[in-house]
Amino acid sequence: MKKKYIITLVIVILIAIAIGGWFIYRQLVKDGREYEIMTIDEKDHEYFIARQGENYGVLNRNGDIVINAEYTNVIIPNPTKPVFICYEGENTKVLNQNNETIYTEYSNIEPIRLKNMASELMYEKNILTYEQDGKTGLISIDGEILTDPIYESIEGLPY
Repeated sequence: MKKKYIITLVIVILIAIAIGGWFIYRQLVKDGREYEIMTIDEKDHEYFIARQGENYGVLNRNGDIVINAEYTNVIIPNPTKPVFICYEGENTKVLNQNNETIYTEYSNIEPIRLKNMASELMYEKNILTYEQDGKTGLISIDGEILTDPIYESIEGLPY
């Protein structure tokens, strides 16, 4: 009888430890993955895409030309930041508000398109992809490496 009591007690203790461990693990995972989805109102826009004929450029809030309309496409992932992905056919370069090429240490920088978004703000606002040796990695909109280029591809997810 005493042996049965000890076995039951050990099982109850193991279950309690497992449940406690699960809650601790969930809290650690949750803390490591918290993020805030950035929202941008039109009144917050500092930069806008300008079209002239078949070419695109960038205007600032005051209507001043920031980037001349000489590109086949321009994407502004975050209209509050001066980071403009400019396309010349298949080639891309990233320019800032002074028309200077930035992030030259990375190749083939692209915005991450959010799926199922029908809006002009359909790109991830703080993260871009880059390529190196046929693999893809992530950088922040400020140019800091977030991941090494170890992925075959990276795609956005719908909210």
